[in-house]
Amino acid sequence: MGLLDAQQCTYFQNSICHCKGYFCVERKWRGCETCRKHSLGPVGEGVKKKGTIWEDYVYETCPHGTYSDNVSTEECKPWTKCKELNKLVVRPGNASMDAECKEKINIAHILLIVIPVMTVAIGGVLGILYWKRRAVRKHTDGCWTHTDADQARNTVIQVTHNVQLQALSPPHSE
Repeated sequence: MGLLDAQQCTYFQNSICHCKGYFCVERKWRGCETCRKHSLGPVGEGVKKKGTIWEDYVYETCPHGTYSDNVSTEECKPWTKCKELNKLVVRPGNASMDAECKEKINIAHILLIVIPVMTVAIGGVLGILYWKRRAVRKHTDGCWTHTDADQARNTVIQVTHNVQLQALSPPHSE
């Protein structure tokens, strides 16, 4: 399996075979008798030395700053550099996973939203208060105001008091 004729046989020598997509596990003279499929590196490891027709791949744990998140024959990939992207690190990378980043909260963007919303809200409240005050003034035109009501109440009390006094005093003779 995986054997490929590297040189056809002739009257003077046998054919020489090599492995295609595999590596030789049993050599025979200048060729190969048996081939084996190249191994895949586990998650968290990357290629240290690439495989050849004579040797399998050699893997090592991904060095700091790199990762391998799948079974493959690839080298370790560098972590995403959140700082260089002007982002915050949500989860730091390790040998088997990339660093995870998120957007920084920009206070200027928040203020661009909050200030207009607050301005509209405060303006709306002030508008409602102004409108209500005008409505109360229109309603009280021609009617007693608070001051007029207090004065009228005092007059009614005075008149009632005078009537009571007249009822208690003896009649005048004429």
